[in-house]
Amino acid sequence: MNRPSPRPALRLAADWVEGRLAPEDADRAAERAVSDPVFRAEVQFVRMVVAAGRDLPLVDPPPVLRQRLRQSFQQWHRAPSCRPTRVLEVVASLVFDSRRHQLGLATRGAAAGMDGDAVHLMWHCELADLMVEARATDEAGLVDLRGQVLLSHDSGSPVFTAEVTGPDHAAVSVDADDLGRFSVLAPRSASELRVSNGEMAIVAEIELHIEESS
Repeated sequence: MNRPSPRPALRLAADWVEGRLAPEDADRAAERAVSDPVFRAEVQFVRMVVAAGRDLPLVDPPPVLRQRLRQSFQQWHRAPSCRPTRVLEVVASLVFDSRRHQLGLATRGAAAGMDGDAVHLMWHCELADLMVEARATDEAGLVDLRGQVLLSHDSGSPVFTAEVTGPDHAAVSVDADDLGRFSVLAPRSASELRVSNGEMAIVAEIELHIEESS
């Protein structure tokens, strides 16, 4: 059963101002706007809202914000009772760095298919494995990071946002998918990589001394 509107005069005022009433109903609304101060106030309110809408048109958000909104919707579409009260944060340990080790075993996801001018990194914690391929870019001071989060258990959202921070710069991923993959242009001075799905956050120390490709 539909509840009655708490402001029935507001709906009538909106229909009249926006031209949705039949001619005879519109005439009655015009008469009421003169005789009824409550209705007249609602009409003035609607006209103010319409005028503000013309002065402040809606525009598409920037790509970064649009992606984060999409990810937030995917993460929080569940019932409120299922949402965590706070984010669980863990620190991951570096277990592989291709600059220091020879890869003698097959790894999953983003670390497969190594190229000579890329650096591959892998961290581990009790919640997940975190793997990243780092490659120098043509832009001075920036490194292209492409990574993947592989959850240890099938729980929580697989969509992770990545944030890389350094002493004078920060960057946030603008793409992510339900396979846990992400990419971000990171400053060479970056010292921390943080990936989060809104329920858990994995923090890893990172060092990006990547040789320029010739």
